[in-house]
Amino acid sequence: MRSFQVQILLFLIVIICASISVFGVSPEPKKDPKTSEPSPKKEKPSNSKGCCKIKYEGGGFDYFPATEEECVAKSGYQSFEKDSVLCFQSLWD
Repeated sequence: MRSFQVQILLFLIVIICASISVFGVSPEPKKDPKTSEPSPKKEKPSNSKGCCKIKYEGGGFDYFPATEEECVAKSGYQSFEKDSVLCFQSLWD
C-alpha cells in the first residue's frame, strides 16, 4: 500500500512539473505592433577617412589612412577605425 502512495505522489509531481513548464511564463513578452519600435537601419560605409589595418601574407601589419570602402577592397583587410592615432602619429615626433 505504501508503494502505491509513493507511485501516485511521483505521478502527481511529474504532472505538476510538466504543466508548469508547458503553461509557464513565456520567454519573451508579446509585442504590440502599434507600439513596437521600427528596426534600426543599416548604416552605409562612410566616405570619411579613417585608419585601415591590413595583414601581409608574411605576417606583418600595415596601417594607412583610407576610406572604409577603400580599406575593405584591399587584400589582407583586417579592420577599419575612424578615430585611430596609428595612421596619423609619426614615429619620429
